[in-house]
Amino acid sequence: MIHVGVGLLVICLATHAFAHLSLDNVPGVTKRPNGDCCDTQFVNDRWWMAMVVIAIPIWWVTRSSLWAALPALAIPVYATFHIASTTVQRYHDTGWGDGLESSGSRLRATATC
Repeated sequence: MIHVGVGLLVICLATHAFAHLSLDNVPGVTKRPNGDCCDTQFVNDRWWMAMVVIAIPIWWVTRSSLWAALPALAIPVYATFHIASTTVQRYHDTGWGDGLESSGSRLRATATC
């Protein structure tokens, strides 16, 4: 049972690290060098997608304890929704749309955590 606790700790720490790296290492709104409008980047996609490696400790934890599967899966799922809602909120706060332009939706979304 000790390896389940260690696995959950690894999942929690890795998820926390990936979430901070994906949200903290972004320039936000920057002017383009040619004087054209601006570039916006409120989340680092590479770090966000790197969270896929968390599947390894999740598999390690869940193969021995079915009860550990719930927190092992809930931690990265919560982090993914937190990153997405923070990104949408950053777009909305800076006036660059509602953050849902890629979905083609005209709905206003306000995500809170």
